[in-house]
Parts: sequence; C-alpha cells; structure tokens
Amino acid sequence: MHLNPLSKFWGEALFALFFDNVPAYYVFPFIVTASLIASVVGSLVTHPVDRNILVSFYCSVRPFGFWKPIRKESGLSSKDLASKSENTALTLLNVFLGMLAIVGFYLFPMYLVGHWYAHSITWLGVGLAAVIALKYTWYQNLPQSRPTGD
Repeated sequence: MHLNPLSKFWGEALFALFFDNVPAYYVFPFIVTASLIASVVGSLVTHPVDRNILVSFYCSVRPFGFWKPIRKESGLSSKDLASKSENTALTLLNVFLGMLAIVGFYLFPMYLVGHWYAHSITWLGVGLAAVIALKYTWYQNLPQSRPTGD
C-alpha cells in the first residue's frame, strides 16, 4: 500500500490505511461527518470562551451572524453599528471581490508561464480591477482603529 506523503487530508490518509481500494469520493462524506461530530463534541466538553474575550473580539473584528447578545454588551454606538462596514450585502460583495483578486493574481503567472499571454493579461486585469474596487467598497469603509488600552 502506497500513501501519498502530500495528502491534503489526514482523514484521507487514515481511511487509506483501512480501506485501501475505496475511492476518496466514497470516503469523503464519512470524513465530513466525523469532523462535524468531533467539532460538536469538542465544543460541548470544553469550557466556553470568557465573555470579555468575545466582546473584545466583536469590537475589533465585527463579524456578522448570530452575535446579537455580544453586540449588545459591546457598548458600540448606533452610529458605529450603522456604518457601511456593517452592511451584510457589501460584505458579501467584498468577499466575492477578494476571491476574484486572489484567483486573478494566482492564475496570472500560471498563464504567463504557459505562454497564454492573452489569458494572463486578462487575469491580471481582473485581479487589479478587484483590488481597485476593494479600495472603495472595503478599505475606505473600515472603522477607525481605537486604542486598546494595553
């Protein structure tokens, strides 16, 4: 039995030890299920994170999602919470633009090395356009940094 040392997932390598001839796409749902169970069990048997750490995290990162109780404790003003950087639709657009920038800057040199110059320039343009758009939709809307008091 030959195990690939560059295997992406330890779970795949572990399953390869026991199920030598089973394709990875059959094993994948079991790996995902085992990961989900381990995550839920791990979060149920460990102590919760201190509330002050969560509030500090929320104030500096401002994630969207199910943070309403922490948002109330954060003491942020309604002006801070109504800023453009808190807009979920804009956040999703910025995620998409960030993905475009990453893919564009990844594919640009790949196509360049492959001598597909038109594709290379196209992906360079896509990456640059995404970065320029992010400057106006994300970077300029970041909240001003506040001293942490450390």
